[in-house]
Amino acid sequence: MKTDRENPMSVQADKFMHCEINQESPSFTAKTPQMNLTASAPTLLTINQLCQLEPALTPGGIRHLLFTKGHNLPGVYRFGRKILFDRTEFMGGIKKGSTAIIGGRKSA
Repeated sequence: MKTDRENPMSVQADKFMHCEINQESPSFTAKTPQMNLTASAPTLLTINQLCQLEPALTPGGIRHLLFTKGHNLPGVYRFGRKILFDRTEFMGGIKKGSTAIIGGRKSA
């Protein structure tokens, strides 16, 4: 038996959210962890992280590209079921023209 008990709700709340008390007005401000993505940040990115850095790309557009072209695109890597992207290689492949024809019939 434990004689020194902690409140389990306060321990769980500390794991998920950090709260600060504003000294000027007694209100709580919740801060959720956000990822700061820059060019020197992670080498491999998920679809959502890539779309945050490159606003011209959408998750649906990238998924359609992967469905039609396969995973043999520059900068696309599989890690189990997860699909990861090297931003510089993937954007270089787009600029080089490897995604110029995505779907539909091939022109003769």
